[in-house]
Amino acid sequence: MRLPIRYQIVLPFVVLLVFVGVVGTGLATARLTNAATSEFESSLYRAGLLANNHLAILEAERLAQLRAATDTVGMAQALERGDKSSLTRLLVPIVANAQPTRLLLRVLDKQGQEVLAIDNQPGGPTVLPESEATYDYSAVENALAGRKDAAGDRYVFIRQEQTRPVLYWSGPVRTDDEHIVGAILVGQSLSGISAEVPNSVFYDLAGHPGGGDRRSPGALEPGPGHPFLWRIV
Repeated sequence: MRLPIRYQIVLPFVVLLVFVGVVGTGLATARLTNAATSEFESSLYRAGLLANNHLAILEAERLAQLRAATDTVGMAQALERGDKSSLTRLLVPIVANAQPTRLLLRVLDKQGQEVLAIDNQPGGPTVLPESEATYDYSAVENALAGRKDAAGDRYVFIRQEQTRPVLYWSGPVRTDDEHIVGAILVGQSLSGISAEVPNSVFYDLAGHPGGGDRRSPGALEPGPGHPFLWRIV
């Protein structure tokens, strides 16, 4: 059947308009989607950089506190004697000055046995009850052995403390003649670290709070034994 002349004239234009409309809508949608994706990725990238800066600052603070504890005058002699009273007198100010951070400080002898533990609780630094806990982590073994490389002799590991995982920075305590008499651990819970880094939380690879063992300094990263992830939320 032959179409009327007016349909023959109008129909190509209708088809062209429909084609342009469909293609134009698709292109516009694609552009908007790409723009939204790019904006999201840029925001995530900026948040990641900001969070990494927060983590770098936090680690620098903990390492400074660790150095203050290991290098305090009289520390090595008190630890060598097992003088808990002197250790407490020397270390409580360091823990107290960390407010409002809840710092956990542990002193180990050269066998890795805990000698003293001080927890910066809401009411102030508190000496914890004596414990027979040992710390057989490679980070502690390296510190007690005095192993070091170009990055130094500070090491990090994560330990499950009752209901919370705690990230510890460890370092050796040396006498004036460089003889190692023990080690000090400066710790902070992962929840406490997350609270200081906005919009962040730690997970292990199974989706639960996790831990690891790694060298310090540097950005937090998974360890070989108990990998964990850090996530911006």
